[in-house]
Amino acid sequence: MNRGRLRALPAACLASLAVVVFAATCCHTCCGAPEAPQLTPLMPLTMEDAMRMAESCSPSVAAARRALELARLELQAAEAKGQPSVALRVTPISAEAGFPLTSSMVGEMRIPLRAWLGSGHLSLSTGISLSLPEQGPQGKGNWGASLSMPILGSETLTPDPIRSAGSQARKAESRLEEAIRQAWASAQAAYFSVLAAQDKVAAADQALVRIREHAGLVESRYAVGNAGDLDVLDARIGIARAQATAESARHGLAVACMNLNQAIGSELRATVHIAPAEEYLAWPADMDLDTCVHAALGARPEIVMAQRDARDAEEALARVIAAKHPDVSLQGQLSSAGMWSVGLEVSTLLTPNYSADIAIKSAEDLLEQARVNVGRTKDSIVIEVVEAFYNLRDAEVAIGLARSAAEIAAATLRVKEEQCRMGAVSYADVSEAIETMRRAESDLASSVAACFIAKSKLRAAIGYSG
Repeated sequence: MNRGRLRALPAACLASLAVVVFAATCCHTCCGAPEAPQLTPLMPLTMEDAMRMAESCSPSVAAARRALELARLELQAAEAKGQPSVALRVTPISAEAGFPLTSSMVGEMRIPLRAWLGSGHLSLSTGISLSLPEQGPQGKGNWGASLSMPILGSETLTPDPIRSAGSQARKAESRLEEAIRQAWASAQAAYFSVLAAQDKVAAADQALVRIREHAGLVESRYAVGNAGDLDVLDARIGIARAQATAESARHGLAVACMNLNQAIGSELRATVHIAPAEEYLAWPADMDLDTCVHAALGARPEIVMAQRDARDAEEALARVIAAKHPDVSLQGQLSSAGMWSVGLEVSTLLTPNYSADIAIKSAEDLLEQARVNVGRTKDSIVIEVVEAFYNLRDAEVAIGLARSAAEIAAATLRVKEEQCRMGAVSYADVSEAIETMRRAESDLASSVAACFIAKSKLRAAIGYSG
């Protein structure tokens, strides 16, 4: 066979490959393909920093904080309403003037005091009036008291505004905690994704170095006639493939960095340099599935909120049932003039009260829904914990298999390289072993990141912070 003709074939193939690579490079350059931010050794970002920044910039967290401030303000207003209130009222002073020197001025000041007594209230009022006639100042004081106390009917079960406002404040606190947990989870996932992308870039760069060294060996063997044209062609194609893989890994790193910047509130194309992650520690053996479920049922605030909603629904039902009963209240008044009165005020509806019947049916339906929601909330938490627990177990098994695969790939590469020097295997076998090694290292990086993310999700499902 003509050796020159054989050489012409790979030369044409290499020329075509060069054109394709050059065109792809120009396309990426002209279209502005995203580049991975250049990492600098200044101020590395730790995971704790990322979580804190994500919490501070999250719109959901900011909205939850504002809602909590409003709920606390409403609680303060409800507490103040139950305390005695004092108001000062002063009537305008009127003056009358005559000719030539007669004049008089009359004014009045009154201070009412109102205190809540359960579902009733006690009102006290004291005042003083002052007049300034020509004969000299004259003053007169007076006071009065009134009591209104429901005995029977819907007014005896009026909702406690302080308890209702406190319940809303606790719900707002729970929503804020949930928003913070979500911001933390987003930052953690983005953080570990950047670490995995960096490891994939390192693996691709190392594979490129190895394939270039291997191509150099093939070229030197080809010069002395110990390698063929197809071997050289395969080695050069391997370099192009490794370069494309390294470029693709850098694109993945660019996207991961943009996701992290978005999570922590930085510019999308800002430079990212994160601190190396610590060695992954397996989930504690004493924290088995039953322990995790029990801890979640005791720590998650959603259950307490659902139970509180059920109690509120029970109280609402009792109020609408009491609304069908006659309203009876004790009324009393006493004044400084010696006048007093005590009596019972009774009112009832003599015609059928369909509005009350509809309200009772609606309240019963809301109570049933609230009780069902308690059970569903517990079931949802249990399912979430079980799913997160099994995902973590699978991830930990996968990381062990990935480490073993990486070790096997490294050992196989060493054996293939040694066998290639002795002529026992082809040069293509070494190229394949290098690519297998790169894939194993990339899979290991993904497995490590998946373990960290799965562990953070399990901690969040249990209700642990951080």
